[in-house]
Parts: sequence; C-alpha cells; structure tokens
Amino acid sequence: MAVTEGHRRKGEGYRREDGLWVVRTQLADGKRVACYGKTLAEAKRKAEAKKGEWRPAAEASVAAFAEEWLTERRASMKPQGWAAYERAFRLHIVPVLGDVPVARVTERHLGDLYAKLAAQGLGGTSCNFAAVVLKAMLSDAERRSMIQRNPSRHVRLPRIVRSREKVILDAEEARRLIEAARGEGFAALYTLALTTGMRSGEIRALRWRDIDLEGGRVLVRGTVTTRIGGGRTIDTPKTTRSLRDVPIPQVTVQALAAHRARSAPAGELVFPGSDGTLMHSQTLGRAFHAHLERAGLPPMTFHALRDTAATLMLQGGVPAHVVSRILGHASEAITLSVYAHVTRGMEAQAAAAVQVIFG
Repeated sequence: MAVTEGHRRKGEGYRREDGLWVVRTQLADGKRVACYGKTLAEAKRKAEAKKGEWRPAAEASVAAFAEEWLTERRASMKPQGWAAYERAFRLHIVPVLGDVPVARVTERHLGDLYAKLAAQGLGGTSCNFAAVVLKAMLSDAERRSMIQRNPSRHVRLPRIVRSREKVILDAEEARRLIEAARGEGFAALYTLALTTGMRSGEIRALRWRDIDLEGGRVLVRGTVTTRIGGGRTIDTPKTTRSLRDVPIPQVTVQALAAHRARSAPAGELVFPGSDGTLMHSQTLGRAFHAHLERAGLPPMTFHALRDTAATLMLQGGVPAHVVSRILGHASEAITLSVYAHVTRGMEAQAAAAVQVIFG
C-alpha cells in the first residue's frame, strides 16, 4: 500500500495522492522547504541537493551594509583610521557599487571599480586603500554568510606607482634648516626629527616626562590625532612597534636642553601650540615651509625629515633592523622596501669592497 501523508513515518518522505513523493528538509538559514520526485529516492536526492545550496543570510546592498559595518567598527578603531575608512566608502566605493547587493558582487564588479577609480585620476595609494577596506568588509560579509565567497580574494589589488623620488637632505642642508629656526623652538624640533626620524604627530605629542636628557633617550608613547567631531588629542600609535625607546645624540640633547631653558617655566608639552595646547599639523606645516624658504631649500613635506634621518642612518652603517626599531616600522622588511634607494647604493659599495679583496 502506498504511504500517504497520514501514514508517513517521521524523517521520511511521503507519497501524495497524485503519486509524487515529497521530502521536507531544513536549509542552513532555518527555512524548511519541500522537494518532489517520482520516487522516494529522487525526492531525497533533491532534498540533499537543496540543503547544499547556499542562500545569503541577509539581503543588503553594498551601501547599506557598508553603513552598518562602519558603525560597528567606530568604537574599536582610532578616529583617523575610521575616518579614512568612511571616506573611502563615501567617495570611491559607494558611488560605483552602492546599489549592488552584497551577495551579487563579483570579480568583474571589483575590476570595473578599480578601473573607474584609475580613470578618475585617483592615485595608486588611494585606490589600493579603497580596495583593502572593501576586501575587509567583504571578508566580514563572508563570515556572516551574506556572501558565499569573498570575490576580492581572487582580484589583484591596484598597483601602487611611486612617481616621485624621495626628497633627502644632505648634512649641510639639514644644518641650514636648523639654523633658519635658531632662537625658536622649531630648531630643537627639526633637530629631533632629523636625528631620530620621529613622525610629526609623535613629536607634537611629546611631554617632558617622555624625555631623559641625562640618559639621552626619548620615549615615544603617543601621537596627536584629530577627533572625528573636531579637536586634537594624544592617542596610542597605530602599531605596538611604534611604542619605542629612541636614543638621541648629544646634539639633540643640547638642542632640547636649550629649548627647555628658553620655554621655562616649561609646561607639560615639549612643543605646544601658541595657546599652550597640542600643536596643529597645519601650524607646524606653515612654520616648516617658512624655514625652508629662509634656508634656501626647495618645498617638501615634513616627512622628508624622517626620510632624511633614515637615509643618513643607513648610509652611516647602522644595521637595517636597528633603523627599523628606531623608526617604529612594523618590520625590517618595510624599512628595506621604503628605503630601497639606499640599500641599492650600499650594495654597489659592497661589490666594490669585494672587488678590492679579490681583485
């Protein structure tokens, strides 16, 4: 006798009056569906296949999920980092992919996005950053079963083309810059930057308790960041390697001591703004460009002093791993890649030295 709906056994299919067999199954998202076949075996095969089908846990567009994703990360990210993520989505990703459902984003979508950004004249670094943050969001979507697989995993990131050569000061130019600021606190600031390679934000966050003039050391424990709502604050650096103990030469000790004597009674900050609070990056930038002009030096960014410090240390024979620790790089490999122009010159010197030995 045929098994009818009223006589079916638990967990098995049943045969309807029209002769079709029915097997019910539960999908990964909890939804129950019915599968049909002319035989019980056929209905079971269809049920197994159905269970293996992937369905997104939620339907959302790239724009909608990006807004939710950024909101979730706001509390756990540094303000400047979060602002950079938000800007990448708002300016570059959402205008192109915002209406596309997250579950339907493909490798072709990503390739088209990168091509459009390049066509708009977006720099390689900015284009690459947009790709990185989009990949991070898609990875989270995959973990939440919103997408079956992350399409960005198989798409090559946009290439970063470094079109400009680094501006490096020689020893005489560095002395001219410091001399141009003589009598001002900026003379000590430039001396510190040129001898340690410290970043602008790290220098502006320095407090006198972070400096040991007798021991000749500076403790880098923070960096100036801008709050999302406005205003400046001292935050921890981005990586643990940026928290470091930096040795300073005697020339820097003397410059800092003279600066402290001039600024007595000294406040907590070593290089405060005119109002005694954290110096704004634009204030430092304006002073820096004025001193460059006074010293007869070409325009450059303040970061050139960090590049100069690293280059002079490497050219002076300081091992790359030591320079990496002083600069606060995440790894020695980063130091070697950023300052490849120096290591190429050192390789040539090494070849010449070997020639002398064996020639």
